[in-house]
Amino acid sequence: MNWGNTHWVGLLINLRLATIEIYDSYKTIAETDQQVADHMEPLLVSLPWVMKRYLPAEIADSISTAAYTWRRVDGIYQNLRSGDCGPCAMKFLEMHAAGIDVDDMGKLTDKDVDTFRAIYAMDCYEEFVGDPVVVNK
Repeated sequence: MNWGNTHWVGLLINLRLATIEIYDSYKTIAETDQQVADHMEPLLVSLPWVMKRYLPAEIADSISTAAYTWRRVDGIYQNLRSGDCGPCAMKFLEMHAAGIDVDDMGKLTDKDVDTFRAIYAMDCYEEFVGDPVVVNK
């Protein structure tokens, strides 16, 4: 999720529990709970209504329209040099999907970020421009 057109965070949304975990690599962008709540409010309020509207009736009837709750995940890597929040948000979600513990997310280093940022850039190039070997033949 993009906050204020300047910062990306990863969101882990639990639809059953109506909760959202925020994976934020640069917490100084929104230091207070109120600042986080201000960024999150549109999603927290609208998501239950979207779910109720677009799920089959037999499921939607049991869905509450109460706003979701959120919590910021503690102990994850903090990228204090700025500019890497997007790749960090993606990496946190990848790590979670792979079953990697939050403690290990805190062990990332700036060098790790440089590495996966370069890998993401090459992945995007291949996906959107094409295989450079094939293109250059």
